Amino acid sequence: MKTTKNIILKSGNKVFRSRISILLIVFVLAIFIPVSIPIIQNKVYQGIFVLGGTFFLLMFLLSGIRYIILGSKMLLKIWFIPGWNIDIADIRSVKRSLLRNRK
Repeated sequence: MKTTKNIILKSGNKVFRSRISILLIVFVLAIFIPVSIPIIQNKVYQGIFVLGGTFFLLMFLLSGIRYIILGSKMLLKIWFIPGWNIDIADIRSVKRSLLRNRK
């Protein structure tokens, strides 16, 4: 039985890893910090655990995005979650992210 993992490991497919930009982290923190201040002031410990867990889950998911080129298809995979197939011919444009590593 051919699984996506076996196909990726056997052939010389190209795998690209998504980067988490500083802008994305600032955006997520801008949402979480105003919500967490009253929770911390009122010492609602369950709320702190829920917000912390949600933040780390979101960062975990965003850090595990992989783009895998399989011939004429691109597979989007997030850590262990099976991915979505996208025909490369259907992609209209590709742009660089706003913040990129400068050398």
